Amino acid sequence: MSTDRRYTMRAYKSKPVKVIDIQLPKPYCIVYFALEKEECASLYPDGSIYSESFYLGGNAFYFRVDYKKFMEAFPQNCNIYLYLEPEDAFDPIEVECDYAMRGRAEGRFVEERRVIIPFCSSSGVRIGSHGLYGFKWSSFIEENNMYFVDGMLQLKVELTLQ
Repeated sequence: MSTDRRYTMRAYKSKPVKVIDIQLPKPYCIVYFALEKEECASLYPDGSIYSESFYLGGNAFYFRVDYKKFMEAFPQNCNIYLYLEPEDAFDPIEVECDYAMRGRAEGRFVEERRVIIPFCSSSGVRIGSHGLYGFKWSSFIEENNMYFVDGMLQLKVELTLQ
């Protein structure tokens, strides 16, 4: 883990993840990440929550959930990102990412999406992030939001190194 991120994480809450790690036929993992509604509400007006790091093929990843207001004309948003830890090596990688959230009505993971995420290098350091979800703040935090099941937002992400 880079020194810069460790310093940043001290300022924010780091949430645990549950990981199922499979190495054959190619590196693959399933990551579960959950947040309480109160934690999400505490993001307003300018907060972030980080997950613990988890590994895929020797690469460290983490989630970041944040509240952002870009400009007055745009809606306020809550965003969930997947980040790759910066490191000295700069071989680009691609990760196939299947992600979903548990829905209140179904009680199972819904809103499934799939994307191939390229992580590349900049100035000799491998970097990258990808927005998994973006929600308009007012609908995200409302009482009847379909993604808070028993007061918990539950995310499941399946990652495969390409």
